[in-house]
Amino acid sequence: MDGNIECEGPNNAIYKFEGKITLNLTKAPISCGIDNFMLRGCALRNTEYIIGVAVYQGHDSKIMMNSE
Repeated sequence: MDGNIECEGPNNAIYKFEGKITLNLTKAPISCGIDNFMLRGCALRNTEYIIGVAVYQGHDSKIMMNSE
């Protein structure tokens, strides 16, 4: 699977996320919002599988930026 992710820069707004994923297979952008976003430390239940991408890590994560 190959593609591109475009999203807002790191910020402390934990209830807001805007971005899009463009896969080379489809070429059509897929919108990503807060409904498609998991914060650090969250647990996913009752799901057979997921496909995930880490967008921000460490001090750039929304939780870390919000705690400062």
